[in-house]
Amino acid sequence: MKKELKSVSGRFFDGKAVYEDLGVAWKRGLIFYGPAGNGKTISIKALMHTLADRKNSIPTLYVKSAPRTFDIRNVFALARQMSPCLLVLEDIDTIVTAMTRSYFFNEVDGLENNDGILMAATTNHIDQLDPGLSKRPSRFDRKYRFPLPNKAERVEYVQFWRQKLKTKPDVEFPESLVEPIAGITHDFSFAYIQEAFVSSLLDIAHHRNDEDEDEKFVAGAGGGDEDLDKYELWRVIKEQVKILRGEMDEKALTGDLDLTAPATHTATPTSHNYMESDELPSTSPNDINLLYHPYSQSSHCSATRCFHPTEESPLLHLPSSRPVCSAYVGLSNQLQGVALFEGEPRTNG
Repeated sequence: MKKELKSVSGRFFDGKAVYEDLGVAWKRGLIFYGPAGNGKTISIKALMHTLADRKNSIPTLYVKSAPRTFDIRNVFALARQMSPCLLVLEDIDTIVTAMTRSYFFNEVDGLENNDGILMAATTNHIDQLDPGLSKRPSRFDRKYRFPLPNKAERVEYVQFWRQKLKTKPDVEFPESLVEPIAGITHDFSFAYIQEAFVSSLLDIAHHRNDEDEDEKFVAGAGGGDEDLDKYELWRVIKEQVKILRGEMDEKALTGDLDLTAPATHTATPTSHNYMESDELPSTSPNDINLLYHPYSQSSHCSATRCFHPTEESPLLHLPSSRPVCSAYVGLSNQLQGVALFEGEPRTNG
């Protein structure tokens, strides 16, 4: 999927002449869908960095919320001024509501020129989307599914954690634990598997110097895995998986099942959605609105992205020594939950 996404975005932004020659509008739309916690946001983030690192850098306008009708108008007005650009609509089912739906469709299909805008939307519930979004051609042309990981993908992800923990000799993680851990995490999203590892490692760290607690835990391990129970990680992660599965069962009974991990950690996805990609930054997708990036000198605009946490806080923090994007600043007081990303500054030489 990584190669396909790079190819689709690359062909789009390099293909203006092709679109003009064919006499079709130079605009496209992508939808990333599937259960929460399986890599949609981190794939969006990787795509943002891929486009920002191009020779002719492509900026991203990231939209987390646009609750009012004029917010929709302002978002598209800004995207047109930034064009060519990537317009990210995170959780589009919360952005395009019954109140704003007709305004959104009018901005996408109306008389305004949307040339050079590649829309990328995410949703956990594609079945609940308005058919005008999910099935209407010319709005979102390609759909990419991010399902729960199968056994092979869980094995690969557990291997990722094993490699990551090789620098921690105090945590014994032999190859023999990989398949069993992948086995007990069936029906888990990547985010839930990560939470199992994170909570297990924290538990081990907290009890490392408590011999009485550790002996008590060994005595109660059991479970028919005598050969594996000698490994502290296995004993602890079994308990954490049991706890997390109980939370999943409770949510299923109440009709509120969400496979996103309960903590703020976000899973690194498997190879079909950018696992171990060199293009991935070190931060998690949950931090996507919280980072400050210096200006880059692009041919059409220079700006930074930052989170707009409250209506009272300024959306844009600008160093006085840098040029600004007039399009972005002009609408900054009107936009809520919107951020601009252009990557790191380039150096000559």
